[in-house]
Amino acid sequence: MSTPAAGAVVGATANLFRKFKEADKTVEQEHKLLSNALTKQDKRFLIIIDDIDRLGTDDALQIFRLIKSVGRLPNVIYLLAFDRILAEKMLAERFPSEGPSYLEKVIQGAFELPLPDPFDLRNSVLHMVDSIMGPPEETEHEHDRFWTLFHDITAALIKTPRDVHRLSNAIRVSWPAVCDDVNRADFLSIECLRLFLPTVHAAIRANKKMLFEISPYHGNEGETLVEYDKAFLVDVFNETFLKDLSGRDRTIAQQAILHLFPRTQNVWSRVTVKDMNTDSWQKNRRIASESHFPHYFTFSVNDETISAKELEEFLANAGDPKKIANAFKKSITQKRRRGGTKAALFLEELALHQEAISDDAVPAFLCGLFSVADDLNVEADAGQVFQVDGNIFRIHRLMNRLMRGRFDQAKRTELIEQACEHASLEWLESISNECRKEHSPNEEDQDHREQEPFITKDAAQQLTDLFLQHIRAAAEDLSLKKHRNMFWLLFRWRDVADAAEVKQWVDERLGEDDFVITLSEKFVSHIDPLTLISPNLDDNATIRDDNATIRGTLDIDRFQERVDELLDRDSMSADDRSKLKRFKGTFAKD
Repeated sequence: MSTPAAGAVVGATANLFRKFKEADKTVEQEHKLLSNALTKQDKRFLIIIDDIDRLGTDDALQIFRLIKSVGRLPNVIYLLAFDRILAEKMLAERFPSEGPSYLEKVIQGAFELPLPDPFDLRNSVLHMVDSIMGPPEETEHEHDRFWTLFHDITAALIKTPRDVHRLSNAIRVSWPAVCDDVNRADFLSIECLRLFLPTVHAAIRANKKMLFEISPYHGNEGETLVEYDKAFLVDVFNETFLKDLSGRDRTIAQQAILHLFPRTQNVWSRVTVKDMNTDSWQKNRRIASESHFPHYFTFSVNDETISAKELEEFLANAGDPKKIANAFKKSITQKRRRGGTKAALFLEELALHQEAISDDAVPAFLCGLFSVADDLNVEADAGQVFQVDGNIFRIHRLMNRLMRGRFDQAKRTELIEQACEHASLEWLESISNECRKEHSPNEEDQDHREQEPFITKDAAQQLTDLFLQHIRAAAEDLSLKKHRNMFWLLFRWRDVADAAEVKQWVDERLGEDDFVITLSEKFVSHIDPLTLISPNLDDNATIRDDNATIRGTLDIDRFQERVDELLDRDSMSADDRSKLKRFKGTFAKD
């Protein structure tokens, strides 16, 4: 493809000779007239033709032919700029017997341009990067990391001023689209690979699974990779990411992947790295973070991450409990393509950026969060097994990161007591239970033994009393029977009160049709909170254990009678009938 400058020269000169041909005068006569006119000039004319090597072979040959034919005009000097090796290859295609001698007939004086000074190149790149992307991150670690990646990847791949220009053109287009949602050092590095080592870039993009599922372990937990396995992995990674590379390019490519994807140290390094700081990768939006990896290739943010703008807007309202509560409730309605809601993403992202919530804003933030915690505990964000990574768990994690290490126990106690005045029912049960367990840990609660309890023992008991007060109020106004996790709350109520109290309330409710239908639905579950069985809901729905504990809370015989009674009614809706029949069929299997 012709460049503008050289293409213009070819076109203009061709037009000139066409006019000569069409005129009455011969080319020789016109040449003589032009020579005489140029001889009389007091000035000399310098004609510069650049990028000849970037033309196609035919266009480049035409340039050389034209210069050869008119090159002896007086007071005219031609300065040609091109890559000699590339030009000689093109000429060899047309004139195999002549080779370099063809150029010697055209070029009277030739000299090689000096290689650009590496220092000047680096400064040129830095100036360009600063003008487009801004300065490196302010934190010391990220600042140091930027310079490490810049030296080992960007500066190593930039060899000519043209490379600087290519990189500038690329990031001027790609950077603005994701500037707030990727890591500056990682983005610059991966763009350099895309431009200068495209096969490596393509391999990274196509083999995400390899880069994210490397483990230093083999077999049982704690057993490191044996040499045979590691040698095999080295061969696989070399073939996948470094194929057809040699020498300096191979070294740069391997170093780049090691920097960008620290897990690969367990393949290419002699050191086995067991503890990866994945939270830091996520927080700093690095390419090694699985949720941020796609942004470096699509130049857009998907719905599996929280954008920097969304996080900034959320944090700006941290000191307003109503705005925080509304923001969390809104996040439940924002569905993700792969399942779940943005509520889970916000809770995880806030845990990583908890330091952005000022000490003064913490009380209001906790009040807002605690007030809608039950609303956030949606099934869509629960784990597939045991729900240990549901949103209640995420709230506990956020709360611990936000307050441990920042406040002492007395201050934490004050803040929790204040926030729990506004807490929703299930969350109040969860936090009171966790705080109480910290003061009486069993053998399985070893983590609780290794750190100071979150709040004081007296405060933990007061939270339990507050939960009992709230669940009794919910039972009295009947809001309890509408709660999503009513069945579980009944057992938690029993644990902190008298089982007879709970059974009396349930027996009274068994006379209400809607309660029987709801209880039938809740009785059958993915996850058994008593036995921790996780069956397949469609094929092996499991009835909660029929044991003395349950019978102490619920009159199962009467419950079954009420289910049969409702099933005999013709007026039951199809949906309600399905819930009752499912309970009936599952209970019969038990």
